[in-house]
Amino acid sequence: MAQRLILILLLFLIGDIYFYQAIITLFSNPLIHAIYWLIDIVVLGAIIVTIFLRTRISDIQRYASGLITAMLLIFIPKLFSVPILLLEDIGRLFRSFPPRIFTSVNLSQYLLA
Repeated sequence: MAQRLILILLLFLIGDIYFYQAIITLFSNPLIHAIYWLIDIVVLGAIIVTIFLRTRISDIQRYASGLITAMLLIFIPKLFSVPILLLEDIGRLFRSFPPRIFTSVNLSQYLLA
């Protein structure tokens, strides 16, 4: 259970860091940047605290269900947007590759000369 949780939290953080790059591009307000990380840190911190909390099982299940709901509300939109961002970045990488020596106008002038 702990190994799966570490993997899930690690994937969550990697997705957060990648998605944060899009947030930086869209919003220049540092308050929005702080709120973005504050929400994620609070949810992840609460999940970790709930795991190590030594209370009754019924209390942990009630807290865990609410936290998993919050995590899914944060994670699902990112899950759908990260592949789109990744495809855009890959397209941007190859947009000017290979370098074009001749444009179509230069090529037609060269052939006609």
